[in-house]
Amino acid sequence: MQLRKSVFFPPYLSLVLAVVMAIALPSDFKALMTSLNAWVLHTFGTLFLLTGLGLLIVSILTLISPLGSVTIGGPDAKPRLSRWQWFSINLTTSVAIGILFWGCAEPIYHLETPAPYDLVSPGSVEAAHRSMVTMFLHWTLIPYAMYAVPAVLFAYAFYNLNKSHCLGSLFSPLLGDSRIRLLGYILNPICLFALATGMAASLGTGLLTLSGGLEQLIGIQKTSVTLALIALTIVGAFIWSSVKGLNSGISKLAAYSSWTLIGIVAFVFIAGPTLVIVNMFTESFPRFLAELPMRALAGGNPFTLSSWSYDWTVFYWAVWMAWAPITAIFLGQIAYGRTIRDFLLMNLLLPALFSAIWMGVFSGVTLHLELTQHTGFSGIIKASGAEAASYTMFRQLPLAGLLIPTFVVISFLSFVSGADANTTAMAAISQKNMTQTNQEPSNALKIVWGLLIGIVSWIMVSQSDLDGIRMLSNLGGLPVLFLEMGCILSLAKLIWDSFKSLGQK
Repeated sequence: MQLRKSVFFPPYLSLVLAVVMAIALPSDFKALMTSLNAWVLHTFGTLFLLTGLGLLIVSILTLISPLGSVTIGGPDAKPRLSRWQWFSINLTTSVAIGILFWGCAEPIYHLETPAPYDLVSPGSVEAAHRSMVTMFLHWTLIPYAMYAVPAVLFAYAFYNLNKSHCLGSLFSPLLGDSRIRLLGYILNPICLFALATGMAASLGTGLLTLSGGLEQLIGIQKTSVTLALIALTIVGAFIWSSVKGLNSGISKLAAYSSWTLIGIVAFVFIAGPTLVIVNMFTESFPRFLAELPMRALAGGNPFTLSSWSYDWTVFYWAVWMAWAPITAIFLGQIAYGRTIRDFLLMNLLLPALFSAIWMGVFSGVTLHLELTQHTGFSGIIKASGAEAASYTMFRQLPLAGLLIPTFVVISFLSFVSGADANTTAMAAISQKNMTQTNQEPSNALKIVWGLLIGIVSWIMVSQSDLDGIRMLSNLGGLPVLFLEMGCILSLAKLIWDSFKSLGQK
């Protein structure tokens, strides 16, 4: 193994320093993180929103442009994965634990405190429909565009332009090779830090979801010790899967996870108030599509943001962006032999559609129960945490005794699948001599990164619960914001060149 020392050590040591500070000076560390978090949100909130919408627009333009017909790897390249393997890996890599954790809890927040630009009464039927629209905004097209754009650029640069295995290659359509190398030195360690913080934040939601499930099943209370044991189990599992490799590890794990996710959402749809779910979806999803540009820009005015936008949409965009660039390298690598249009179908449209269906079912059932049966989700969330909302919803359905343990298992598998892919990507970007024929990084690097992420996540969750997760995620997303802005320009240049080439023919 040849380590990229300038890429590996800065982010790794930065995270180690954060762990030491969190242990030695917990109150000072939390105060510092809180201050930095507020600065990030209020200084760059407008840019986060504008960039998110820009990424979706350039993705759609790519779909309809001549660039969409280009095959990644050249016209003779053959796919290495079946379509199902490819889709299931894409789904579990990007979804991870997010939709499982927030599918029932988040709509209750929006029911009680709607977006200020919705102008509806809290707790009303109309607020419920608007809550569903907000869920679609936060969990479908724009978040997946944040992955898809850098992933397309990396795949095209790495396979079609024979550029190096680094993030500087994303800008090869705009810059010369010397500048790409310089950008790689800057971007690789920054984005490694961003993904590490994003993974730690996501693992934190996984810890809370699983600890809530264990409390529901066998009465084990959430403590620092139980959180540590759960973290150790998850980290051990995704390191083991990552070490097994693409075909023996993540592809099989992702397939199991995807089928289980499909089975759970189908069961809840059938066992729940099916007609209500259908009516809410058909009412809310078309409204979401019609209002997407307005909602993506905080009601049409992204330059004067409310605290609601900072707490929700801007926060989410920072979280998704923290994962995006390093994850994009992995997603780009496995797209060999597919057209760019196929890539966007599998990495943008289909995962966004699945997420919309999941949110339509889980959020729909939760909102219906709250409005008609006054289940008291808000009080449950305040008393036991957001992770308790899903288990409360399950107890209102048939076969809850089977459904709850299944949900705990899929929560585990879902995070392990996503973390597997991202740990592999982090190890790959930390290592020299990654080529088209040598894409499997050192197992030692996978283990080193996996252990550190587990430690950081456990400390943040056990000391500051969701507040720590939010702060860590926002800080990780900030540097990637500027990378994503550059990706918009780089992909726009490729689109323009594809139209020019078509005109010359």
